[in-house]
Amino acid sequence: MVQPVDPVRRTGSLAYYQPTDPFLMSDGTYTRDQLIARFQAFVAAVEQTKSDYQIWRTDVAGELALLSQVKPLRAGVRGIVQARFGKQGPQVLQFGFTPVKIAVRTAASKALAAEKADFAGSRRRRCRASSCPRSRSGSLVRVPCRQRQPRGPDRPGTWAGRPM
Repeated sequence: MVQPVDPVRRTGSLAYYQPTDPFLMSDGTYTRDQLIARFQAFVAAVEQTKSDYQIWRTDVAGELALLSQVKPLRAGVRGIVQARFGKQGPQVLQFGFTPVKIAVRTAASKALAAEKADFAGSRRRRCRASSCPRSRSGSLVRVPCRQRQPRGPDRPGTWAGRPM
């Protein structure tokens, strides 16, 4: 962060240097008053930037508050437009929304998906054991279906069929 020229430095230069004393710099010669004027212009620019930044932050906060109010309305309008013209319809662009891109699936990916579905289907069977906890109206379970182990003191070191 840039520190502004404080009054102590300014009064120091006023006390020790005359208004016409030359300061030899790399880009030219300046008097004391010319340097002080440039420093003050720089400090004024820094202060203006700080002020503009605070105004900008206030404006952004107001914008975010309005965005939270407009966002559900915009989503509703998008749904209405897509329902009327379709998700890929070119008319959707006229309302400021991008059409949904249709997913393009290759024949190889479709064949792989079908193969995975067949493999998963062959590994499942209907659970027919009446004492199985998953036997709700013939639901699908993975092979093998384990029966629940009995509880009791006759099975030391276990609780509900699980080792302790």
